[in-house]
Amino acid sequence: MAAGLGLEVMAPGAFAAALERLPDAIDSLISQGAEAICLMGTSISFYLGPQKHAELLAQMRSLAGDVPVSTMTDAVIHGLRKRNVQNIVVASAYTPPVSTALVEYLRGAGFRVLAENHLEISEIADLRSVDTKALQVLGEELFRSQPGCDGMLISCGGLRTEAATYTLERLFHKPVVSSAVEGCHHAVALLPRIPSAHAAHSTATSSTQTTPKGSLSMPYSGAKPEGPRSSTMADPAESLFHSSVISSAESPRTDT
Repeated sequence: MAAGLGLEVMAPGAFAAALERLPDAIDSLISQGAEAICLMGTSISFYLGPQKHAELLAQMRSLAGDVPVSTMTDAVIHGLRKRNVQNIVVASAYTPPVSTALVEYLRGAGFRVLAENHLEISEIADLRSVDTKALQVLGEELFRSQPGCDGMLISCGGLRTEAATYTLERLFHKPVVSSAVEGCHHAVALLPRIPSAHAAHSTATSSTQTTPKGSLSMPYSGAKPEGPRSSTMADPAESLFHSSVISSAESPRTDT
């Protein structure tokens, strides 16, 4: 399930206006039975800077009560650290003001940004025109410019990154963390533990107690989770560096 925040442009003023709709969105999701809430869209949270991002998370926790919450910014930071990626190259969809905020956030979080390349897109609708080949070219240029890097971040939840991630990891044998894929893994990891078939069979716990209703997100302008981002998800088990993330989704998050 999803509740849109009405974001149409990736710019600070638009981010602020969208976040004003956050309380109503969380109330809506909670009323529908949310068991986890993730604020999807990386830039809408990292542009605030580390301190304001922490305050945003505190606000979300206050609004959500016992329901665990997180952001896509938290997801990519966790993904980079999980794969021991410290010295990174960064690709994004963003214009200079937003890309500068991203690099500052990453450096503030302890990462060393060796090189960056950005598509300079501001309109959310224009993200649909970015295909796998464009992302792959962007990634190849960055990896070749910094052969000593530990891995890559592709930032922007509206980019369809799964196929490019698969190709880049096999070409360069280094992890690629992207907003869309990592945000989904992170949201699932917030959910209550889903027991294995054997455990479910051997206990008297009812399915209504053990099966989560859903990990809920609040993407850009629409409230429907359908679309190209949801229909093109590759099997994470096929990725060189993402199989370990699957196991992290088997238990609730404790570090957000």
